[in-house]
Amino acid sequence: MSSFNIKQSVNLLFTFSLLATVYCFLLLGCSQPISPTGGKRDITPPKLIKSIPKNKQTNYKGKFIELEFDEYIVAENLQQKLLITPDPGEYESKAKPTSVRLTFKKTLDTDKTFSFSFGDAIKDFSEKNPAKNLRLVFSTGVGIDSALVRGEVIDLQTNKPLLDVLVGLYPHSDTLNIEKIKPIYFTRSDSSGRFSIENIQPNIYRLVAFDDKNRSLTYNIKSERVAYLRDSLVIKDSTQFSVASLKLFFSNLTPPKVKNTLPRTYYYSVNYDKGFVDYKVKFDNPNDSIPYFQNSPTELKFFNTKNRKDTLVVKISLRDSIGLTFEHVQKIKFREVRSTGKNNDGNKEPFEMKTNLQEGNEIEPRQFTLKLTFNKPLAESRLSQIQLISDSVKTEKLQPSDFLWSNNRTVLTLTHPITARKLLKVMIPKSTFFSVENDTIAERIYQLPIMEEENYGVLEGEIKGASQSFIVELLDDKFEVVKSSIKTPFQFNYLKPAVYNLRIVVDENKNGKWDTGDFKTRKLPEPIIFYPDTIKVKKNFVLSGLDIDLSTK
Repeated sequence: MSSFNIKQSVNLLFTFSLLATVYCFLLLGCSQPISPTGGKRDITPPKLIKSIPKNKQTNYKGKFIELEFDEYIVAENLQQKLLITPDPGEYESKAKPTSVRLTFKKTLDTDKTFSFSFGDAIKDFSEKNPAKNLRLVFSTGVGIDSALVRGEVIDLQTNKPLLDVLVGLYPHSDTLNIEKIKPIYFTRSDSSGRFSIENIQPNIYRLVAFDDKNRSLTYNIKSERVAYLRDSLVIKDSTQFSVASLKLFFSNLTPPKVKNTLPRTYYYSVNYDKGFVDYKVKFDNPNDSIPYFQNSPTELKFFNTKNRKDTLVVKISLRDSIGLTFEHVQKIKFREVRSTGKNNDGNKEPFEMKTNLQEGNEIEPRQFTLKLTFNKPLAESRLSQIQLISDSVKTEKLQPSDFLWSNNRTVLTLTHPITARKLLKVMIPKSTFFSVENDTIAERIYQLPIMEEENYGVLEGEIKGASQSFIVELLDDKFEVVKSSIKTPFQFNYLKPAVYNLRIVVDENKNGKWDTGDFKTRKLPEPIIFYPDTIKVKKNFVLSGLDIDLSTK
């Protein structure tokens, strides 16, 4: 064969080989799979094709359950998302390519119906589509329990549905402690606040709901809301029980305790684990007396105005919003003066004053209220220097009775009738206030336009069928109280155009505020009733007929 033919043959062989390789990869994929690109996205969730035991199986004696699916799966956060009732004890989980197995460390209780609700814990491997309504029910006895309890969970203060609230059934007991005992049956509310507990064994139960923020299945009274039925539930076979709304509320019935202290050169703070509304301080030696005040809902702050280096002893008494009291003896020791530096805690804080006013904000006519809040107790106040000038013409004549001090001379409230029709000018000259550390506040001047009725709306209504005292509260979109009334008919004037909510607090003990409940004594909180719809206020418009009949609630 000639050299030309040899070369030609080699080239032909190489060409055929290359073409075969390309053909193999492009059309057949050969030995290396390539993920397809484009195409329709897989939205089909995993489908359960087999389970051990079978759903609704009875007399199951095994120590494990296993679920097999029609495609590759992943199991995410089983310990948090999987709801098992009643509690089977500890278990180990193992996920295989197309299945998941749970092995129990002890034998399942006899004559029990077990329910396994997986939520969205099981998903397909590629697109993470969760298996829908994945639930396995079986019995270790001869039958499947079929009783059911359903309802909804809402927030008592806002009337809004609550998501992921634990709702549990507990054994009937007058000494039930939900802070230590876990529920026998439980579920969690969905995004609409609805819940359903199924396959319940006939018995007498207590129904309780709480936030369960740490997923412990036990109630934390200091940080979690709670709701409960006052009476027990008698569950019979095939009972279909629908409960009225469970309304969650805070019920911290423990008195405040010292959380920590913070000593500094010029200040000493005592911090508590709960807010308080009133306090008294008594120094062991009256000559040791130094200024102090409530710096936040949970903090008492003392000032080292005498440059004390020894230890002071004080007796502190607190009262919280529900009337619980706490007394303790506190030793106060200030830090020694340090050398100056960027983070030196020996530096005194600047003297500050906050007000309820904002330059340019409109105020209601006729009655004016000024609230001044200081970050240090006052040593001197020259109140006669404060001026209210109506319409740039008339200086209002203030009386000593117009002023009210609170929180150990750190909050000053001025209430005075005004004649201004267009503008009120508030003048607080420099050197009006001096703190216990002898610093003062710079001059403050506020120009406050008077509201014109045509720019605001009015709401009117009536509380009917009231056999007890009540408080009508108008709420903004953040559910903060804008205005309130204890009368009927009620009227709210000078309302900014916005959307509001209206609620009624039934003041059963006539103390002028809402009172919480107590699970241990089965005492329910004072009822809060909402007007069924949100209320839209428009300019220069009176909205009447906002009536609520308490006799039907």
